[in-house]
Formats: sequence, structure tokens, C-alpha cells
Amino acid sequence: MVNPALGRNANEDEIKAASDALLGKTLQEISESIHGRANSERHRSKMAVANLIEEDYFGIQINSDQAPDFEQAGIELKVTPLKTTGGGKLVRPKERLVLSMVDYGDIVKADHWTEVPALEKKLQRLLIIWYLHLQGENRANFPIIWHNIWEPSEERSKQIQADFKTIQEKVQQRESPSERHTEFLGTCPKHGGGFDKENPENSSRSALVAPGNHPFNEYAERRGWTIKSGAMLEVLHESTGLPPCKRGGASGIQLDELWEISNLQSSKEFTGTNRQKTFNDF
Repeated sequence: MVNPALGRNANEDEIKAASDALLGKTLQEISESIHGRANSERHRSKMAVANLIEEDYFGIQINSDQAPDFEQAGIELKVTPLKTTGGGKLVRPKERLVLSMVDYGDIVKADHWTEVPALEKKLQRLLIIWYLHLQGENRANFPIIWHNIWEPSEERSKQIQADFKTIQEKVQQRESPSERHTEFLGTCPKHGGGFDKENPENSSRSALVAPGNHPFNEYAERRGWTIKSGAMLEVLHESTGLPPCKRGGASGIQLDELWEISNLQSSKEFTGTNRQKTFNDF
């Protein structure tokens, strides 16, 4: 595998081919391919994993720009973990997906979610790189297991719009919009703590948006747009085409079926003697 370092102006075919080349590779293998060695700092934390894939591999600098990461192709890049459940037979998203920072002024001015720049640019076309979080394992051994360019369907867009209107109403009512109010699209705190819900004026400076950035409240919490954790399972179903499964009280998709389609996808990149990987290889 060669590091493509595509950058922001890559076209869609280049992006897909580079994503295929990641499938089945561990974070250590990716780091060795790029740096000629395993850079342990690049897989020490969740943020470091994103840095390894986004900055080192794809050549996209981590940024807060409202434009999509692959600007020419109109594709946003996100790296997110899956976790095993159901006795290790199923996988599901490990957490919510944070999209971008919330701008309260944009919320109250918009009639539709696509009129909010941070959502329109980040949520229309998402390249999601899914890696498998292995409990108790060194993060360097986590493999990339799937990728897909996800786009909201017409029905999904309607659901996002309903959630957006709920969030808009909360902002207009001078309330903090929480994920408990919505089904798919949400917001979450984007700071290291220190926001005082009862007395926002006593909050730490880092927990607040800049003065004047909320149309109604003098003190408002820094929050980010999210696809909620439970909703990410729906995105996974849509991205893989695999049906939802239950095992006891656990829900997700079959891990062996995900490996199967991952191997089929990666076979476009590799031929000959390349052995297909399964969960037992990790």
C-alpha cells in the first residue's frame, strides 16, 4: 500500500480507490506504509487515529473549515469506530459522529437544514472510514473494516429536517438543544467541561461561544452537530446493505458478513495470493 496523500482536490474515483486500499489494514500497517515504521503516537488515541487516516494518509489537514474535506468532490471525510457486541458476533457504532461546530445564528436564520452551511457541506456526502475497536487490544492492531460514501435519502432528509426544526425551536426558546430531543440529528457539548447549566455566566470561557454568537443568550454553550449514536447504526445498515440483527439483547450487523463484503471490496485493489482476512486474524 502506498500513501496517496490525495489532498482536498482529489476526485471521487481517486478517493474510492485509496479507501479500498485501507480495507483489512491495521493502524500499525498503515503507519508503517506511510512512515516506514509504526508511529505509536498516530494510534494512541481516537484523535490520533483520525490524524493518521486524514492527515497522513489522505493528506487532509484537520480543520474547522465549513467546506467539505475533499472540496472538489464535495465529500466530507470522517473516521469512526465500531465495537463488537452479542458475544463478539455483531458489530455496531461505538459512538456518535460529530460533524462540525454549531453556529446558533445560522440555526435561527434557516428554514431548512440544507441552508445551514455547516450541515449542508458536511452532511450531504460523507465518506465514513469505519475501523474495528478491539476491546483490550493495542490500538495499533485495530483494522479498517469498511468505508462508504453515505448520502441522506429523501426520507432521511425529512427526518433530519424534523430534528432541525426541533433544535431551532429550542434555540429560539433560549434552551440548549440536546440529543434527547431528536431522533437522528443532534448536538453535543464541544469543550472540555466547565459549562454551568444553572448559571451559564459562571461557566469557563472555553465552554462558551464567543460573545454575540447566540442571537438570544449572552452566555451559550459551545456545541457540535452530531449524528446520534443510535442513528449511526442506521447509517451503518444503509452503508453496508447488511440487515439489522439481534443476539440476545444486543443489536447490530453480523461481523462475519461485514468481513465478507469488506474482502470483496478490497479484492478490487489486491489480486493473486492475497489471503482474505477474518476477525480471527486480529
